Amino acid sequence: MAQTIAVKKGVNIARVHEKGATIEVTDAMRKGFVAVIGRRIKKTTKYIRIPARPFISPIMNDKKTIQEAKILYCKAIKEVFRK
Repeated sequence: MAQTIAVKKGVNIARVHEKGATIEVTDAMRKGFVAVIGRRIKKTTKYIRIPARPFISPIMNDKKTIQEAKILYCKAIKEVFRK
């Protein structure tokens, strides 16, 4: 489920991609949108919805991928201690 976030410095972009977000539109955003993109945000638009685009959870929910990652991790650790 998308979360509502305030646009500010330090927003976790990975989390926004993974979970989605709803951003409240401010007057400053309206001005910036016109200046940068050249299009206006309608006055009736109160929120901008960013849909989830998960890239971590599909991998973490795949048992085969997790098993392969464990094997690679163990091999890498063993290699470090061989030196």
